[in-house]
Amino acid sequence: MWHELIFGLLLGYGAAVPIGPMNLELIRRNLLYGFATGLSFGLGACFVDATYMVLLGLGARVILNNPLFLQGVGLCGALILFWFAYKAATSKVENIHLQGHPAKLKPWWRHFLDSYCMTLVNPFTIIFWSSVSSEAALVIAAHPRAFWVLAPSVLLATFSWVLGLNTVLHCTRHKISPATMRIFNLLGAILLASFAAFGLYRIFV
Repeated sequence: MWHELIFGLLLGYGAAVPIGPMNLELIRRNLLYGFATGLSFGLGACFVDATYMVLLGLGARVILNNPLFLQGVGLCGALILFWFAYKAATSKVENIHLQGHPAKLKPWWRHFLDSYCMTLVNPFTIIFWSSVSSEAALVIAAHPRAFWVLAPSVLLATFSWVLGLNTVLHCTRHKISPATMRIFNLLGAILLASFAAFGLYRIFV
């Protein structure tokens, strides 16, 4: 049991911690719209990792390693990342909470859904889970009940990362000026577009 718990935590942190498009967008939304929005967005990504864990438990390893599947989903993911890059580059900082004029926010479930869709077809998410699918499948095959430890531990790891990151941002966001936020938006847009281009390169080249 402890082996499966540690393995699940490592999978969860391995998926959540690296600074990629999801963490960049989480940071941007937290700074723009506050803790609740950042947490809602982060939870969407958490549930995607749990979804991939469930799919592996149901025997989806062959699908995750199928080149045609990776190319199709990778293309959709790259287009979504390009869209979020465009939104980041064109967002108006003058309307954000930093200046005391809260933007008309979407409900929390919309941020959750944005994150879930964005993460589900994110090329980097697919590459990560396809790369660890063999090890996860072996653990589940060796211990039939391991899945019931792996899936919650993956969710626990990703949620703890999202909660911790949002808490740090909540405590420091008041120190960030609108001018700095505009620069961060521009850099975020460039990085998101770069991740999308690199994802296409990894999958199609």
